[in-house]
Amino acid sequence: MRDDLLKFLKHDSETRGATILCESLPTIAVVTHAYIDIDATHIFDGLNNFPTHVAHMRLGSFVTPPSAWPIVPTSTLATQFSASTTLYNVALQWLKEDRDHRRDLEIQGMKRRGARRDEVCLISISFD
Repeated sequence: MRDDLLKFLKHDSETRGATILCESLPTIAVVTHAYIDIDATHIFDGLNNFPTHVAHMRLGSFVTPPSAWPIVPTSTLATQFSASTTLYNVALQWLKEDRDHRRDLEIQGMKRRGARRDEVCLISISFD
């Protein structure tokens, strides 16, 4: 069953241009590649009624714990978003917050951008 699901996700990701991140089932994150010259809002078409729960994670920790979707008055999301907020607007807000957090870490010297030559393992293969 698990292998069938992974095969399906692999095929679907290749045909739709998405990346599937699967650490363990049932946790699966789908990240669709967004290109500058393409309107990326189509990623969320039809997804507003899809999730049962949403969560915001950053650097391996919950920023917003798993919360029922759609937003209900007792949800932790209700303090940040209105009940009529779309999944797209929630994701966009979280992405902006993550960007700002990353920039703050970069300014403080706690995070670097780009490749780190001292952390890259280079392998040289020669064919004689």
